[in-house]
Parts: sequence; C-alpha cells; structure tokens
Amino acid sequence: MRFDIEQSVFGLYRMRTPKKPPSRATLIAISIALVVPLLLPAILVIWDMFLLGCCITVLFYGGLISFALIRKKIMFSKFFKFKNAQEKIHLIRVSDMAEIDEFIEDSALIERFSPDSQTLNLIYNWMNNLGVVHGEDIQAYVIHPILLSGRYPFMKDWKPADWICFRVEDLDINDQNRERFNAEVYYMQLWTLQEILGRK
Repeated sequence: MRFDIEQSVFGLYRMRTPKKPPSRATLIAISIALVVPLLLPAILVIWDMFLLGCCITVLFYGGLISFALIRKKIMFSKFFKFKNAQEKIHLIRVSDMAEIDEFIEDSALIERFSPDSQTLNLIYNWMNNLGVVHGEDIQAYVIHPILLSGRYPFMKDWKPADWICFRVEDLDINDQNRERFNAEVYYMQLWTLQEILGRK
C-alpha cells in the first residue's frame, strides 16, 4: 500500500481517537523499558547467561514489532471494509463547461492527482465509514483541467492528469455526519473547485 494512503488512514485514526500526551514519569518508564532489554546481554554475561539475555532481547523487540504489525493490520481491516471499492465508483466524463460551472457553484469536491484504484478505494471506504454514501454506489465525474484553461489562464501550465469530482448533493451528508465529514475531508486531499480556482 502506498505511503500517502497509509498516512491518511493513520491521520484519521489519530484524529478520531485523541489521547492525552503521556506524563513525564510515563515517558521515563517507557524509555527504561525500551533500553533495558538492549543492555540485558551485557548485564547477564556477568553470570554466564549471555545467550539468555540475547533471547530475552530478541523476544522483547520481536514482540513489539509483531504487536505493531498486528495492530496496523486490524486498523486497516476495519477501515477498508470494501476491498475493491473503486468498482462502486461510477466515473462519468464531463466535457460541458456549463456542467463544470455547476460544480463550481455547488462546491463539488475534487481529487486533483488522477487517483488510481487505491486512492478511489480509500475515498470510497472513507465515505462509506462516515455514512455519506447513498445506497452502495457513488457517481464521480472526470474533468480534464485543460477545459478550464480558456477561462483560467494559469490552468494552461497545470499537469495533464484528470480530476475526479464528487458532487456534495450526491452524498448523504446530514446533521449526524456533517461535522466529521467537514473535519476529515482534507485528510483525503479533497478540495472544492472554488478553492482551486481562487473563487469565493
């Protein structure tokens, strides 16, 4: 899985489960617990138990690594409830400037970096987890930035990748999920066309 997608999921997890920073005493205890196993082989060599110290060190740090990997796997399995969710996003190519104007006025959300199947999978699972998906499928609109270059000259130098547009009115955003949706939308690197084009 791509690093940026992993960071989005980790960021959402940290945002949804805020924790108080550990106290100084806790940090000291953790530091000691992490350092002592490294010193065990040298300490136990005094009693001719060097191999025992090495085994304890390997088991300790191996256990920490295993715990981190299992925790990560559980976190991702809970987030990615749909494995091939990109198949539930129906892409519609847009070539009509009048329709793009509607997207601008309606504050439609744009993924600007020509998302691949992994990115679409991330976006769908995020929307599904929030409960903003009507039914099971989502309509998304494909816009090529060059269509905007006639009106917005700076778009001529824009990368040629397509944009994927989601109309907010197609989503089930209500009083229960609106706050979370607004708070998390930028973790998905979704922007409105108004923001990209500098329009208010």
